Amino acid sequence: MSELTCLIIILVLCYGCDPNHEARTDKFRDISLILDSEHVTKLILQQSAFASQDAKEVQQFLRDSESTLIELERQSKSGKVEPALLRRVTEAREHPERYIPERIAFLGFMRTASNTMVPPNSYCRILERSAAICSSIPQLNPYYVKVRITSGSAKGQEGWGCLGSDIYVTRMWP
Repeated sequence: MSELTCLIIILVLCYGCDPNHEARTDKFRDISLILDSEHVTKLILQQSAFASQDAKEVQQFLRDSESTLIELERQSKSGKVEPALLRRVTEAREHPERYIPERIAFLGFMRTASNTMVPPNSYCRILERSAAICSSIPQLNPYYVKVRITSGSAKGQEGWGCLGSDIYVTRMWP
């Protein structure tokens, strides 16, 4: 089959794709959809604007983690591991959120914002994408999207969810 034929088949198949099935919620668990409000939108915009600084903080976490592990390996080989190094390893493992304090403060507010529960495997349409990350783990970077639920008992609800953690894209084209 030629590349052109494949492209035509893909276009024909996706031309009929229902935009109301663009994404879906987690298949197995209810998700919390944060209800949109002026304050929530303002915070998401502020956190989105902070994305480049957030990325720098994550890179610092990764650099520090890598250098600490290299030093731990070096000291382990010599048989003399400094207690302070072990404390650094433990601290980084148990409290990675210390590297992303602004994101943690933002997520703290988002946890207290008004929300609604959406049942598993509900379809939705993505209305808006942000650069605001919705994970308290530095290396994980799913981000908030505003969606409208288009199926199930929560049909018609709109709010902010976490793309890549609670909400998943169901189609890649167009």
